[in-house]
Amino acid sequence: MNPALKKKIYHYAMVTLACAIMGIAMNTFYMPNKMLSGGIGGVAVLAYYVAGLPMGATAKTPIVFTSTTSSRSS
Repeated sequence: MNPALKKKIYHYAMVTLACAIMGIAMNTFYMPNKMLSGGIGGVAVLAYYVAGLPMGATAKTPIVFTSTTSSRSS
């Protein structure tokens, strides 16, 4: 297998693992104790508690908006 491909697969696997760990931490520690984390996840939890908005939609909307607007400018 190509070393560059191995490195790319490794990086994707590590990002996926980090996302899974963060998701478990949010649902296991943060949500039951009504704590906020940093970044987009914290904004999503805050919107969930304050306005009752679903966390998935709150977290994904800024990311999708940013990706679509940045791709248009290039």
